Amino acid sequence: MKKRVVLLSALVLCGCMLIGAGAADAASQTQLTRQAITHFQQSPPEEDTSYPGYPTWKTWQIDSCEVFPCRLIEEKDIWELIFTPSDYSSRWICAVNLSAGKITAVQRQHVESCE
Repeated sequence: MKKRVVLLSALVLCGCMLIGAGAADAASQTQLTRQAITHFQQSPPEEDTSYPGYPTWKTWQIDSCEVFPCRLIEEKDIWELIFTPSDYSSRWICAVNLSAGKITAVQRQHVESCE
């Protein structure tokens, strides 16, 4: 049940973004995700105060990807990490438990268009 709630939250937050695995294969995505988890465990996501009243977080660059963290479940330290390669060829989203250092859910579904 808990995994379902996290997965559904991640899917709702991703909305109509284009998601795919074109820029990196699954192994590369997993490696980048693990590096991001380690980074955010050592240096927790910083709140971006550019938009008062809206909880947003500062992005982080890793290799050729921008990582955008979004808090899903504060009490359990569950975060959504959105990876966008610099060439915008694809995106992937992971729900991660930063306290445990584990990947909770991965979304690699490809969406052609949301218009």
